[in-house]
Amino acid sequence: MRASLPFGVLAASAFLAPVPARTSRAGENEVVVKFQPNSVYVDVPAKLNDTLDVTFRLDTGAMKTCIDRATVKKLGIEITPLTPRVPVSGVHAASFQPVVELQKVAVGGAVVSNLMVIVIDSKIGGTVGLLGMDFLKYFKHEMDTPNGVLKITARQVTAEKEKPDAGNNDAAERRVRLQAVDRELYRCINELNGIIAKVSSSRSAAGSAARAEFSKLASEAMNKIVNDPTLRSQGTSSVAQQTTQLAGEVAEANEAAKKAIDGAITGIVAELVEEQAHVFVIAADIHRNHGDEAGAWFLYRRGSRYGKGAFALEAGRKAGEIEARCGKGLAEAKLMMKMRKYGAAAERLIGIADGFPDSPMAEDATKVLRMYERDRKIGPKIAYARAVLAAKRGDTEEAKKLYEDVKKRYPASLEALKAARDLRALK
Repeated sequence: MRASLPFGVLAASAFLAPVPARTSRAGENEVVVKFQPNSVYVDVPAKLNDTLDVTFRLDTGAMKTCIDRATVKKLGIEITPLTPRVPVSGVHAASFQPVVELQKVAVGGAVVSNLMVIVIDSKIGGTVGLLGMDFLKYFKHEMDTPNGVLKITARQVTAEKEKPDAGNNDAAERRVRLQAVDRELYRCINELNGIIAKVSSSRSAAGSAARAEFSKLASEAMNKIVNDPTLRSQGTSSVAQQTTQLAGEVAEANEAAKKAIDGAITGIVAELVEEQAHVFVIAADIHRNHGDEAGAWFLYRRGSRYGKGAFALEAGRKAGEIEARCGKGLAEAKLMMKMRKYGAAAERLIGIADGFPDSPMAEDATKVLRMYERDRKIGPKIAYARAVLAAKRGDTEEAKKLYEDVKKRYPASLEALKAARDLRALK
């Protein structure tokens, strides 16, 4: 998905190299960032989660901080279809970008914990993203552009928890419920992983115990043969034969015991893995029953990878059902486009692209949307369809932003008039 950012940032960052900056502590309560005097851009050194040194591009006009996917991956944060998304307006269209929480964002001694940031697809002018007002608002800051100095108060704060949109209570409540389900799911999976690890380690312990027992008994048999005068008098070859025979019997007994233990442990592990698949199926069913097919598909796919039992097969089958419906919907949307039913086709394609982010189905739908968005006649219809879908979901604030986007980008179109009408209805 294309990074959705203000046009000025996209255009300028293509031509201007990042401006090097240095961070220093001027005093106990102040951080000083030095940059090239009269520079258009200020690139600010920062540290994320106390582990990763990065550079942000400061943007006092950006309400939200954003960071590229590669950096998020370096931090060990996984982005899945269950990751929350927010609408972001870009050059060609509005898109839904993931939102993740950073444990700590530090510019020298100016530190914000638990900051929610938007994930974008690529870097901006060599930096990991934009440092916005959601970070700066917690500090007194002073920019001296002629002298190339930015001063920030040095203190540590915890970011405020963001409240859901007032017009989107149902959707927000549903997200909260499903997030609780996901937390419980992964708690169960982690517990089962811990049990499997303990059982598997007991397999190694059993093998070690069997080998130790074999060595002990073999040693005792050897000592018995060597120290027995009757056996010694029979000659070296007879002693060797007796030793080999007794050692073989001990080894056979211990191998049989080890196989029995190994078989029992393998059975226990298989049952535990099957239970993991079961937990994924339960959680996915809850997502599906709440209308979140994208989240359900992701969990079904995960569950299908846990063993080859009945629940893993069930998870694979249900994931396939959702994929088949998406494939059918995609084919129908393409046909609608050919029949010039652009509005209905756009709604179906957007439903797949936004509903199943980071999935193969979403990639296919997004390719079709991008192809048609470049058309002057079809582009406004797709943008308007996005706003309509947001309104249908009950995401009032999101719908307002998308309707305004239609009016701004396509002022002479019929869709702009429809967007103005719908905006009045929402207000």
